[in-house]
Amino acid sequence: PLKQDEITLTGHAIEARIVAEDAEQGFLPSSGTITQIGDTWFDPADGIRVDAGYEDGAVVPDSYDSLLAKVIAHHDTRDGARGLLGTALANLETDGVTTNAGYLRRLLDLDVFATGAVHTGAIEDNTAALARPPSSDPRRVGLASLVAHWVGDLNRALHPPPVWSSSFAGSHGWRMNAPPSYRISLDVDGKPRTMAVEDDGTMLSVQLDGATTVLPREHLILGGGLEDSLCTIDPGTCAARQYLRVTRSGVTLFEDGEAYRYPFPDPEAADDAAEAADEIKAPLPGRIAIVQAKAGDAVSKGQVLLVLEAMKMEHALAAPRDGVLGELRASAGQQVKAGDLLAALAPLEA
Repeated sequence: PLKQDEITLTGHAIEARIVAEDAEQGFLPSSGTITQIGDTWFDPADGIRVDAGYEDGAVVPDSYDSLLAKVIAHHDTRDGARGLLGTALANLETDGVTTNAGYLRRLLDLDVFATGAVHTGAIEDNTAALARPPSSDPRRVGLASLVAHWVGDLNRALHPPPVWSSSFAGSHGWRMNAPPSYRISLDVDGKPRTMAVEDDGTMLSVQLDGATTVLPREHLILGGGLEDSLCTIDPGTCAARQYLRVTRSGVTLFEDGEAYRYPFPDPEAADDAAEAADEIKAPLPGRIAIVQAKAGDAVSKGQVLLVLEAMKMEHALAAPRDGVLGELRASAGQQVKAGDLLAALAPLEA
C-alpha cells in the first residue's frame, strides 16, 4: 500500500449519487423493475466512471436503500469536472423507475454551484430552476408522436394490407393531393391527446399547440426489436443525439437525465380512473401509525382517515371526496408497501 506522502492529489473530482427517487414528489422512493438503463457510452479515459449496482431487468425493492449508481467525473479543473458530470447525467437513460439524474443535472447548472458558493438555502432559493421541465412541452410530445408513428410504420411494412385494399381503407394515412396523415394518441400528464402526423416518405412532421416539430427519416436509427425499440435521433452534426424507447405500452423520451413517459391511451382508462379516485393507497412503503375512521363512517373531503409513518415523517391520507367509507383494509401498526390499497369510498349512487 502507498504511504500517505506518496499519495498525490491531481485535478478535481465530483460524484453524483443516482437514486431511485422522484424529486417532483418530494423525493419519494421509486421501486420497480429497471427496463432500461443506459450508460455504456461512458469511458473512464474521458474522465467519467460509473459504479453501478443494477442492470436491465433488476428489481429495485422498496425496503432497501434506493442508491442505484455513482457517477464520478474527473478533470484538471473543478469547472471541467462539473461540465463532464453534467454531460454524463444528461445522457443517463433509465426507465422502469424514476431517478434523480435530471434533478442533479439542473443542480450542477446553478450559478451558486458553479461558483462554489453553495449554502444551506441554495436549493430552497432555486426551486423554480430545479423543477422538472414539463412533459407537455410541444417539442417533447411532438418527438414522441413522430417516433411512435415511425416504429408503427416499420411494423406496417412487415405486415402490409392485402394487395386488393382500397386507398381509402386501412391505416396508411392516404389523402388526395396531400402528404399522408396518421393519427397518434398518447397520454400527456394523464390526459389523452391525439396528434396528426404527416409523412411524405422523407420527412415527418406534426403540429401541436401552434408549434411544428419536423424530423427527417434519415436521422432515425432503430435499436432492438419492434416490440421494444430504443430509437436514436442522430442529426449527424454537432447536435447531441436523442434517445426514445417505444414499447407496446407507450413512448419514453430520454432528455437531460429525465425520462418523459407517454403511455398509449387505455380504452378502459376512464372507468379505471373513476374507480381509482375513490381509493386511498399508500404513497410509499411504511407503517400505519393511526387509523381515524372505520368502514361505514360518513366522511368529508379532506378528512384525515389514516396516518402513515415513512422516511421518518408522518403522511396524512385524506378522503378524496364526501361520502361513506366502504372499505378499510389497514390497521394501526401494519407495514404496507407503496401502492397498497388501504381504504376505499363506497361508490356514488347513480
